[in-house]
Amino acid sequence: MRHVVFLPEAEQGMLESAVYYQSKTSGLGVDYLSEVERAVKSIAE
Repeated sequence: MRHVVFLPEAEQGMLESAVYYQSKTSGLGVDYLSEVERAVKSIAE
């Protein structure tokens, strides 16, 4: 599996999105980050 590195701007945007989703529905931000992680692992493989 390849090592994946996010640009600082991309990581910041991802975290801001997670905070936004979490503010809308409890747990949604965590679900969002989990899906991002799953997708990145799939792509890296």
